[in-house]
Amino acid sequence: MSDATMDPFTLEAASTTHICRQVTSLQTLHGADKFTSHPLSPGLAMISSPEYGRKLNHATGWGMNGPVPPESLDALHHHCQQRNTNVEIDLCSHAHPSASSLLKVNGYRPTGSINVYAMSLQPSIPVSELDTPVQITKVPVSPPELNTFITASIDGFHSTGRPPALLHLLAQSAAHRTQLDTHLYLTRLDGKVAGSAGMAIVDGIALLYIDSVLPWARGKGIQRLLMQARLSDAVELGCRLAVVEARPGTASSGNAERVGFELAYVRTSYARVGLGVAGAV
Repeated sequence: MSDATMDPFTLEAASTTHICRQVTSLQTLHGADKFTSHPLSPGLAMISSPEYGRKLNHATGWGMNGPVPPESLDALHHHCQQRNTNVEIDLCSHAHPSASSLLKVNGYRPTGSINVYAMSLQPSIPVSELDTPVQITKVPVSPPELNTFITASIDGFHSTGRPPALLHLLAQSAAHRTQLDTHLYLTRLDGKVAGSAGMAIVDGIALLYIDSVLPWARGKGIQRLLMQARLSDAVELGCRLAVVEARPGTASSGNAERVGFELAYVRTSYARVGLGVAGAV
């Protein structure tokens, strides 16, 4: 993989744009009083109700433009205080050292990590055939089909223990973004919906996200097929690069590596001791 593909500044900028669009989508659907963002220059924090956990209360892209002034974190704290919530900060391993130092001084501690994988897209990305009768389709932008996607996404994530309201917001936002930058996918096994996934196109980069496989269909290679189908479409759409994020040691990280993604860098998640919001990526 080329150095340009691995460039953390490019990848963090794409991730920042991704969550900015997610916030904008949620604001359009539910109002700016419930969902907001705070610029970190560079980077962005998305802020919502504490009930939605870190998934809708976290920041990315911070510290990627040299030393971080204390005022940057103070302003974020003030904004969170107004919303009666806190955010976790996902810090790139290439961020300026002043960022992690400032977090530690302010009572933040590491809570976990996120692998950021990248892949240069070649003219032809092969799609492997599975031994099971799996059908993969792109979701048409119509209310019935989008509702099928939303239901499938919620059903696939239900076993994670995340609140149903959060799962609905995440799937609803992805469906809404089909008007802007997102392509949605469904897989069917023996005629039944087995999994779902999305792909956002940001500045020529394909961001693979919201992968979900129903419990009864797991262990059959469905997520890998969803990844390969999106990579193939990304090439057709002229994307030069694909990115996917996953917790280390999870099935998603293993599947990303199996289809050819390489680890670009790691983000460390920081939360204020005693103040962090609950929930996992």
